[in-house]
Amino acid sequence: MGLPVVSIDNSFTKLLETNYGTGQAIVQALKIKFSIELENSHVVVFGYGKVGSGIVKALKSAEANVIVLDICDKAIMAAQKSGFKAFNLKNISEVISALSNANGVITATGHKNMLSSTFTQQQLDTLFSKKMWLANGGADNEYGPYFDLNKLLGEGVALNFLLDSPTPPKFLDPVFALSNLIIGLIQNGKIENGLQKVPKKYDRITLHEWKRLHPLIDISDIFTQLEKENILSNPII
Repeated sequence: MGLPVVSIDNSFTKLLETNYGTGQAIVQALKIKFSIELENSHVVVFGYGKVGSGIVKALKSAEANVIVLDICDKAIMAAQKSGFKAFNLKNISEVISALSNANGVITATGHKNMLSSTFTQQQLDTLFSKKMWLANGGADNEYGPYFDLNKLLGEGVALNFLLDSPTPPKFLDPVFALSNLIIGLIQNGKIENGLQKVPKKYDRITLHEWKRLHPLIDISDIFTQLEKENILSNPII
């Protein structure tokens, strides 16, 4: 490849948008658009990746009781390490148990039609026999053809896209700032040709500046990941 191509999407800075921004927006949409009371409620979240883990954190901040379902052992262990009950969604008995007391469900696996392709219609009828609200937190409708769109909040549209601002600007700004920084480096010949991740020191610069501007927002988990890659010697948390 004769040009430099840098993936902002794989940067730690991008987590501010996909993890923190999306999670907060989903919770905001539940409250503002559907008047759902989350405090002391029981919510099951399918998926604990970049988006799902952010939704789970935001639900916890809203004082909801959260159970995580995922197919990835690593994701399940990460959720458990963070203090959440987490189970494998391939285990039907664990899914039944998780949904038995649920007031609501949010999907955030990143896979279109995930529930309809994972379970039979008969299994889904059993799993969702109890009255609960159903919401989509992924880009596409993850419920699929076995579900009536009219029974999904926002007819299956990702809840944050029902807001005027799907992601709070304060979580978008650092991604744009990092993008502009990288563009400047490319223009000045500071980035080598080929597909690559953001040079780690520029992730560090952007995150430190954002933290300086937003000192009350805890992003210690992002800094912990940076520490693991030996990027930070004295993290600001």
